[in-house]
Amino acid sequence: MREFTKSIISYSLATSLFALQQFQNLFVTGESEAVRQPAAQAFHSLKHATTDQFGETLSSAFRMLDNVQRGMVSWSFGFFTLQAGEGRQRKDGRQKDRHDASELR
Repeated sequence: MREFTKSIISYSLATSLFALQQFQNLFVTGESEAVRQPAAQAFHSLKHATTDQFGETLSSAFRMLDNVQRGMVSWSFGFFTLQAGEGRQRKDGRQKDRHDASELR
């Protein structure tokens, strides 16, 4: 039981420091997609190391829940990207006026 407790605490410490390293990869080095790739790859490797420990039932549950959360994140980013772009320009290329009378009807 003692070694199990030490292992859990070590894992928690490693996870905390891992998260700090990945935030550093994201925010300190830049904003380009190429720069963010190491962080995404590191989390992908960690996910595989963790899910490799699952049995068949947990693997199936993980895949289902992961697909749901990935879909929700994609939808959210798409929605907010669309909302941010809506205020800037119409599809026909004209600048959109927030008080356009034709839209108020």
